Amino acid sequence: MSLQSVQRRDMWQSHITQWLSSGQSQAEYCRCHNLVLHRFTYWRHKLETTQPHEVSSPEKKPCSGFIPAFVEPHDQPQLSVSLPNGFRIEGINAASLGLAQQLLEALK
Repeated sequence: MSLQSVQRRDMWQSHITQWLSSGQSQAEYCRCHNLVLHRFTYWRHKLETTQPHEVSSPEKKPCSGFIPAFVEPHDQPQLSVSLPNGFRIEGINAASLGLAQQLLEALK
């Protein structure tokens, strides 16, 4: 391996090690260090396959500003109202009945 190749590998290894301790996503780290993301990813995978004990995936940290959202299944029957002018209100259930009544009153 040439000296230039060794230096390149060491440079990427250093960046990957710094990234692992940074808590940043790959894209954030690359933006902060003016690196090309696809090259970073290439070297990360290359070094993982050649030196798996030195490069590992970072611990999963929650994304800043985002929380998981869950949609609960609708066990209640849902109704819909169709007006002669083509206006339609769908998905009316016990929880939204009051809102549907207000909408219908406003449309009178």
